[in-house]
Amino acid sequence: MKRKIPVIISILTLVSFLGFSQIPDTVINVHLVRVGMSFSAPAGDMAARYGVNGGVGGSYYYKTSGNFQIGVDYEYLFGGNVKQAEEIFDNITASNGNIIDATGGMAIMDTYERGFSLMLSAGKVFPGLGKNPNSGILVSAGAGYLSHHLTTEVYMNLAPQIFGDYAKGYDRLTGGPVYSIFAGYQNIDPQNIFNYYIGLDFKHAMTKPLRNYQFDLKGPEPDNLRHDLFIGIKLGWMLPLYRRSTDQYYYY
Repeated sequence: MKRKIPVIISILTLVSFLGFSQIPDTVINVHLVRVGMSFSAPAGDMAARYGVNGGVGGSYYYKTSGNFQIGVDYEYLFGGNVKQAEEIFDNITASNGNIIDATGGMAIMDTYERGFSLMLSAGKVFPGLGKNPNSGILVSAGAGYLSHHLTTEVYMNLAPQIFGDYAKGYDRLTGGPVYSIFAGYQNIDPQNIFNYYIGLDFKHAMTKPLRNYQFDLKGPEPDNLRHDLFIGIKLGWMLPLYRRSTDQYYYY
């Protein structure tokens, strides 16, 4: 996934350079196809389970001539710090903290955070920092669904205790509604080169456990409402498209 991001950004940059025309110097309706990434510090209940996480994803927005925009965002979440891993797998580990694999040796196991969010968002661009009236301070809010879980990787899959469906008995699958607030800067370049957005991003997910049974708990997790918070930076590249009077789409 990480290797694909530079390739996607390079393609969008090339398309921008090969664009048919420059953006008009008036406020226009424009379609925005975006790819981006985020880096977040967890807070609330999220901080007790995971460390710093990242995200990569894509979105589509439509910006009106009034500089309002609405769209949909998808983000794939990932992280490498599972704080509760030792506690969760305690019932299947030896005294040295390792899992015994199918050969009688010690399994080489890594644990990770995984998840996703899907949201509808709306916002407004406030121009004034440059000559282009289509660029400026962007403030937006969104709402949708967020899910996260713990996943394991075992060398050669030699630990049947956590392989296949058995892994679901430890994965702490969690999900629920989420809302987000973003404040930053969005640039639609008149020269059709640097089309980007960057800013501060806050998410608050109100989640609950989704598994009926977790092996280490010998039952389900407590059905308590969780407050999973994400505070970080979000940035990305955009491919703008707009319609001219010829009813043809132009890329830049």
